[in-house]
Amino acid sequence: MKREEVKNNLTKVNKALSTIKKEDKIFTFVTKGSYLPGLGDISEVEEISELMKFQKKINQMSKSDNTEVIEQLGLKSEELPEQEPTILGFAPKHWNSDIKTKLEEIRQNTLVDKLTAAKTALEKHLSDDDKFGIETDGIESLLVGVE
Repeated sequence: MKREEVKNNLTKVNKALSTIKKEDKIFTFVTKGSYLPGLGDISEVEEISELMKFQKKINQMSKSDNTEVIEQLGLKSEELPEQEPTILGFAPKHWNSDIKTKLEEIRQNTLVDKLTAAKTALEKHLSDDDKFGIETDGIESLLVGVE
C-alpha cells in the first residue's frame, strides 16, 4: 500500500465498521440455555472448531436409524410410530439453525476484529496532512453563508 492510499483505505474501513454497527444484528438462539453433554451451550461458543464439535454431536444425536430394532421385533410399517427425534426437547432443525446463526455471529466478530486492527494500523500511519484533513472535514460546509 502506498502512503497516499492510507486515508482512503481508512475511510473504507470506517465505512465497513459503521455499516456493521448500523445493522446492529441481534443473534437469537432457540436452544439457548440447553447444554449438550460435554459441549455446553451453542450461544457461548467462540470458535469455529468448537462449533464443528456441536454439529458433529447434533448429527450423531439426531440419527433415528431403528432398522435393527424393527427387524428384531418384526414390526410392520403401519405399526411404526410417526415421531421426529428431539434433542433436549428441540428438533434437530432448531439445533442446526442455531449452529448456522452462531457461525454467522463468529464470522461477523472476526471481521470486526480484523477491521478494528486495520483501522488502528492505518491511523498510526496517517500523515499530518491527512490527520488535519480528517479533523477539519465538514467544517467548510458549516461556514457556507456565515460571514
